Amino acid sequence: MRRVLLFSAIVFISLCLASGSYFYHLYQERKACRVAGVPIQIIAQTGPEKEALKTAYLAELLNLSSDESREGIQERVAEEKLLKSPVIKEAKVKRIAPGILSIDYSMRKPYVFLADYENLALDREGHPFPFSPFYTPKNMPRLYLGQPQARWCVPVKNRALAFEILDYLEREIDFFEVESLDVSEATHPSLGRREVVLVLKTEAGKHYLRLTPLGYQQEFKRYLLLQPPEGDQIIDLRLQKLAFIKEKKHG
Repeated sequence: MRRVLLFSAIVFISLCLASGSYFYHLYQERKACRVAGVPIQIIAQTGPEKEALKTAYLAELLNLSSDESREGIQERVAEEKLLKSPVIKEAKVKRIAPGILSIDYSMRKPYVFLADYENLALDREGHPFPFSPFYTPKNMPRLYLGQPQARWCVPVKNRALAFEILDYLEREIDFFEVESLDVSEATHPSLGRREVVLVLKTEAGKHYLRLTPLGYQQEFKRYLLLQPPEGDQIIDLRLQKLAFIKEKKHG
């Protein structure tokens, strides 16, 4: 008798648990349908920076101006749309309540200006993106690569040498002293024309350093030992153990 009662109790409890699980799942589905069926009225931004982008811009990326998009938006599709923006690095979208869409995102951090083009910056991974109106003015080096092909969300090519030099300079000097770096002639077919031009801002004036693509580290160390005259100076360090200095003429 006891075994029968015990078995009945086990069956009853199992049925209760199964029913509870089913109704809870049904409740969650209906809740999700209610949330998804309400048009988006509010975008809640979160991320490392407070409201780094205007809400109107995020809504434009998601095409929330149309009633169809506002009601039928899917989280994964919304994330893909946001990541098509060149300034957004990561994005996570979730409908947290009826009519409310949460967007957690991070932006690309400008590293240098790509001076081959107007209003274009690169992050440390080499991704190009427009600088204005998304970022406040910054004192960053201008980088000349020789008109590389620039496509949103795709790292630019031919940047390896330039970034290697910039990494080296960050370890050697105050990075704010670097005004520009030109590596457009670093792979010129003529050996005599291969060079890297580095422009530094100093208290005495600007220094235009002419360096070789392979020996720039030793040449830069020789530059640090020099005491050039005041004013803007062109300093050619491409020949071993020599430095040719001449005043840069303007105008």
